Order: sequence, then C-alpha cells, then structure tokens
Amino acid sequence: MSGYPLIKFVTAFIFGLILSSFFEVSIEIQITLLILFLLSAIILFFIKNYTAKLFSTASIFTAVVIVGMIYISAEKISEPTYPFKEKFLKNVLIDGRVEQIELPGKKLVLKVNVDKTIKGNSIVEHRYNIVCNLSYEEEVIRKILLKLSPGNRIVVLGNLSIPPNQKNPGEFDYREYLKSKNISALFNSYSPMDFVIVDYEKNLITSLIFDIRYAAALKLKEMYSEKTAGLLKGLLLADRSEIGYDIKEGFVKSGVIHVLAVSGLHVGFIVLILVFLFGRFNIYLRMTLTIIGLLAFMIITGLPPSVTRATIMAVLLLVSYLRSNKQNNFNTLALAAFIILIVDPTQIFNPGFQLSFFAVISIFVFYPKISKVINDRNITNKLLRYVLLFVGLSLAAQIGTIPFTIYYFEKLSLISLAANLFVIPLIGIILGLGIVTIIFGLFSFELAYLFSSTNEFIVDSLFLIVNFLSSLSISHLSLPNYSIWDGAVYFILLILLTIYFKKLITLTAKLVFLILIAANLLVWSKVDNKQLMPDGKLSALFVDVGNSESAIIKFPNKKTAVVNFGGESDNYNAGDAVLIPLLNRLDIDKIDYGIISHLNRNKYLGIIPFIENNLIDTLFIPNVYGADIELELFLNFLNEKNIITQNINKNKII
Repeated sequence: MSGYPLIKFVTAFIFGLILSSFFEVSIEIQITLLILFLLSAIILFFIKNYTAKLFSTASIFTAVVIVGMIYISAEKISEPTYPFKEKFLKNVLIDGRVEQIELPGKKLVLKVNVDKTIKGNSIVEHRYNIVCNLSYEEEVIRKILLKLSPGNRIVVLGNLSIPPNQKNPGEFDYREYLKSKNISALFNSYSPMDFVIVDYEKNLITSLIFDIRYAAALKLKEMYSEKTAGLLKGLLLADRSEIGYDIKEGFVKSGVIHVLAVSGLHVGFIVLILVFLFGRFNIYLRMTLTIIGLLAFMIITGLPPSVTRATIMAVLLLVSYLRSNKQNNFNTLALAAFIILIVDPTQIFNPGFQLSFFAVISIFVFYPKISKVINDRNITNKLLRYVLLFVGLSLAAQIGTIPFTIYYFEKLSLISLAANLFVIPLIGIILGLGIVTIIFGLFSFELAYLFSSTNEFIVDSLFLIVNFLSSLSISHLSLPNYSIWDGAVYFILLILLTIYFKKLITLTAKLVFLILIAANLLVWSKVDNKQLMPDGKLSALFVDVGNSESAIIKFPNKKTAVVNFGGESDNYNAGDAVLIPLLNRLDIDKIDYGIISHLNRNKYLGIIPFIENNLIDTLFIPNVYGADIELELFLNFLNEKNIITQNINKNKII
C-alpha cells in the first residue's frame, strides 16, 4: 500500500468531504488552516529526522482533508435557492431552459433552469432549478416530444412549491434529495394550453442522447407487456419509474434489489457480452471496442451517476489489464472514486456510490480468500465449483455492503445468497435479450418478436422466483433503527477480524475469536439505541398521513393505540405507506386498540392493511346514523374479519 500514494490522497479527500457534513466551518477559516498545514509540511520536510517526517506526512494528510472540505463547501455556495417566502404559489408563470427530459410515463418530467418567474404583476429575475411535471394526456406528451429538446426555452403556467421534507421519523426526505441535485422547487402544470416553447435552440449532445433513449423506450413498449417493458426500462435505460412498488419490495425482501439499479452488475454483463462479440480480435482491439461499447451503454442509460462510476471503474480496470495486470486494484478504484468526486463531490453521500464502491472493495479483499478455500478442495465437478465460486463472489460483495443495505432499506435478507444464485443469471439473460430485441426491432419485427416472447417467459419466471422467495417467513429481518454508529462498529470489528483471524492457528482459538467479535458487535451496537416512545411512560406521536392526522399512543403498561388511520387513493394507502412502516420502526408489531374518531374516508380506510395482516385487536368506532353504502361495506368487512368493535358514545371512557 505504501507504493500507492493516490490511495492515501483519495482517502484523505473523501474524509474531508464527509467531515464537512458534520461541522459547519467558514471557508475563510478552512483556507487559513490549509495554508498553515501546508507551510508546516514544507518546513518539516527540510528537517531530517523521523519525527519531523512523521509530522510532515500528518500535515499533508490534514491539508488534503481540508481541501476536501473546501471543495464541497464551494459546491454548496453555488447551489441555486428558492426565491420566495411562500411554500406554495398558484398560477405562476416560469420562463427557463430545459436541461434534462426524463423518459415519459404517466406524466412528462423536465429539469428546468428558471431565469424568470412571473407572479401576478411582479417579475422575479432569479435563477434556480426546478422539477417540472407536465401532467398531460399520453398523446399530448407524444406531440410535445416531437418538438421539445434539451436546451429549448419554455414558458409554462402552473403551481410552484417547495419539495416536501421528512414529515415522520425515518421517512425519505425528498427535499434534501433534490437539494443534492441542485433542485430547489417543484412545478406542476395540468393543461397543455399553458405550455409554450419560445426558443428552439437545443443542446445537440443531450438532445441526441434523449432521442436514442426515447426511441429505445418506445421500442420496448411496442415489443413487451407493460410489466416487462417497465423492468427493461430500468435495466437498460436506468428508468425505474414504471417498476411497481410491490415488485421493488419483493426484490428488497429477497436481497436482490441491487439488480434493479443499473450499476456495476449490469456494466459487468455488458463487458461479458462485448468481450464475447469481439472475441476474434486481438487483445488490444478487443479491449478498445469493449471500452467504446461501455461508453455507448453509459450514454444510452442517460449518464446516471451509478452507471458513470461503474463504467469509469470498468474502463480503468480494462486499461490496467492491458498494462500487463500489474496495476493495483485498490489504486484503480481510488482513481475512479477521485474522478467521480471531482465532477460531483456530493456523490459521496449517494447510497449507490457507497454500495458499489464498498461491494468492489469487499470483493477485492475477501474473494481471493474465499476462492482459494474453494479451489483448494479440488472439486472435480466443474458446475459445482462454478456455483460455489459464484456464491463466494456474492458473499464477498455482501460482506462489505450489509451495513448500507440495512441502513437504507431497513431489512436484512436471510436468503440473498440463494436468491442471487437464480436472479443474477436471469437478469444477465434478460438484459442481453432486451438489447437484441431493440437491435432487431430496427429492421425485423418478426425476429424481434421472437426474442421478446422468449424474454417475456424469462421475466415471468424471474418474478415468480422473487415473489416466492420474498413470501417466505424467513426471507428477511426488519432492522429499522440501524444507525451510522452501528455501521462503524461493524466495519471496525470486520477489520479486526480480517487482520487477526488468519494469525490464529487452532480451530478453538478461531471459534473463541469469532464469538468475541459477535459479542462485541451486539454490545457496542446498542450504545446509541434510543426509544422514541420509551417503555413505562405514556407517550404520543402525532403522524402526518396526508389529508388527515393520526396519532400513535403508547401506555405505561406497553399497550398501544392508533387514533385514525388516514385515507386511501390510487396506489396509496396511509396504513401501508406510513403507519405500518413507522410502527415497525418503533418496534411495535401489533396494536391493541384502534380508534376512529369519525367515519370519514380520510380517517379510516388506512386501517384495511392492519385488518388484513391481523395487526389490530380491538377497534373503537363512532355510532353510525343514516344509510351509507360505503360504511355498510366497511362494517361488513370488519364482521367478516372477526374484528372486535366497540362504539364510542359521548362521555364514554375507553
């Protein structure tokens, strides 16, 4: 490692980027400290003794850390800001240039750099970025896309608002997510009469990329069913907007959600396909064509960060391979990370960046050891050996990504190794057939249909396998309160295990060491545990469930109650989307009492998933007066499910 200073430099730079999120220090102070540490390093460099050399190295390392802090601080200063005090503005006219066009679904989504905002009689000239949602009919969107290109200037009338932030504990913070992408507002337009293109000047490169992506999306929609086309758009075009929530949840529970995010796995498949296609050429031409193919794939996917970083890593590894395989893999990885972070330092906080890099680091560290153990067994059955090596590769990747998976998805899959054994090969086949379908679809519908029909069968098989695995009671553990501290403890103990395990000779010593590591993991992980609703006390948590309000109550005797459950609309139920995940996060498996204050749709329809999953014991409801078909159906539903109900009367004490 000492021969690769780039690794140390990038490590220090990354440490500075991370440190900036914990400490608010003015740029003036940071620059002053940088100058002081650089001067110290220079002075100490000329003092010829070991201590001075040590302090000089430490000063350089600290200076690079500060450079990282300054770099990301400068990025934050340049962020565009929302120009209004009001969180919601109706009938606002925005004037700006289209920077990016998303592939259309039920609506057309644009990223627009706004120059001018007209609110009533006032004109505000302030530059900021928005997500512009055009909720028009599908045919209208098609007609707009015949004219619209990135770089065009548009004028649109609609509603402007600040993105929603985290409303309940543990929820996704959409505002912070958009802020990381330099987007400060949402804009919604509902009538095509309010949309005008005023300048057709376009960005040739981004327009060409979008045209290719849109043509591919249309071909997939033409050749495949809605569900399969949605999956292929995710795998080939990095657009997961049409992959249903149930499908994503099944992949999470099975421990294979990573296959839906176009990243290293998919780039690896593309490398295999290209190397196979160019196998007859000499090594230099083969690798050159493979790199060109990888760059083309990166462009077609729309240059998302996950594909960009995976492609950079793959290209650097291929180049190092051409340089006689003597390049250090960790050095290559450090260079890839540095290139990505120089372009966009906020990527260090991106879950995809963290997962992909730690997966690769973990593979570099653990896979050689695992493969050596397997190969030393001299297994004669080639198929069995390849299966074991594949499982070993999957295990090596998961060792480094477990903390991130639990932190972001709040679940630990217990069957991911088995699931990957089936799912990853199928994804490779589906990806390859999807590419072939698009290519053949350009000149022969019959041939393309032959491949698409085969692919439909494989996709159906994939969904059946994932649904079966995710439905198993042992498929996963819910770990909703996993913290950064827990992850740090995991990695510290993992490093200790990696360093010292091989130094132990006897099996007994190794077992004792493993037990001690596991015990420390359990003990130290509990240091920062906090109960939002502590035992032995009366506590209430008010919950935002959309168009209504709800409350979770915990009594001193550990009994729990939920007051009002929110409503239901298309593809949304407040119970499924908000209350049940929040109760899991609070470590509440089942509620003792449900209370509905009045039988309004916004108050009680969220209770349905509670009843269907047997998560409630007793339900208190108000008296029903008069005839109401919907309420009668609801009461019949309660009777069918044998729910104990009690009426709430005036002055009644529950």
